[in-house]
Amino acid sequence: MADYRHQSGPKPTCKAFLLCDDTILEAGTGKISLIGVFRRFGLMRVPGSTRPFHAFIQLTNAQGVYDVVVEVRDLATDDVIAEASGADIEITDRLDVCNIIIPAPPLPIQNEGNYDFIVFANNEEIDRQQFKAIVLTPEEDDDDDN
Repeated sequence: MADYRHQSGPKPTCKAFLLCDDTILEAGTGKISLIGVFRRFGLMRVPGSTRPFHAFIQLTNAQGVYDVVVEVRDLATDDVIAEASGADIEITDRLDVCNIIIPAPPLPIQNEGNYDFIVFANNEEIDRQQFKAIVLTPEEDDDDDN
C-alpha cells in the first residue's frame, strides 16, 4: 500500500456540514444519527456560553493525511473565540467518503450575532457553517433552536 503521509493530497470537498446537539454511531451498521440539528444558540445573557455540541462534517475527493483544525470566529469583531486541532485523518481512496465528528465544548459568547465554525485541512479552509447567538426573552426557551 502506498504511504500518503508525505504527499500533499487534493483539497477535500465538503458534502455535509451540520451542527447538532449530539451524534450516535450505531453499532453493527456504522450509521451515524445526528440529534438536534440547529443553526442558533439561545443564551440567557451575554456575555455567556453555549452548551456543548457536535459538528458533523462529511468529506470526499480527498487522499492522503490531513491535519484538521477548527476555528470559531465572531463575525461582528472578526475575533477567533475558539480554536482546536484534532488528530490527523488518513484517507486512502479518493472516492471514499470520510465522516468527521468534532465535539465542541461550551463556547464563550461576548455578544449577540453571527459566528462561523470553520474547518481547515492542511491549512486550507474546507468549509464553514454559520450560527447565530441570541439572547432569549423570558417566554422563549433554548429548545426552539433552528
